[in-house]
Amino acid sequence: PLRDYCPGCGSVDVEERPLGPRARVVGTSAVLHPAPGSLVAAPYTVALAAFAEGISVLGVVDGAAFEDVALGADVVATVVDLEGRLGYHYRLDGPA
Repeated sequence: PLRDYCPGCGSVDVEERPLGPRARVVGTSAVLHPAPGSLVAAPYTVALAAFAEGISVLGVVDGAAFEDVALGADVVATVVDLEGRLGYHYRLDGPA
């Protein structure tokens, strides 16, 4: 989802760039106990996915257990609206 600032440095000098739907998993974590107010029921898997456009984005992996999400796995991204908050969700797309 588009942001009006850089979460890395805080700069507001940003430009909009579209991302393709495909990415590759470069990190994973299992969430067993969600933070208060979480809009996703635990347990679930999150992945850091690297896009060809040069950015990596954290998102929820739908329909896959933690042990089934390998580093290097290809994923397809979708943007999901959870009660007015946009976030990335991924689904596995073929072998790692």
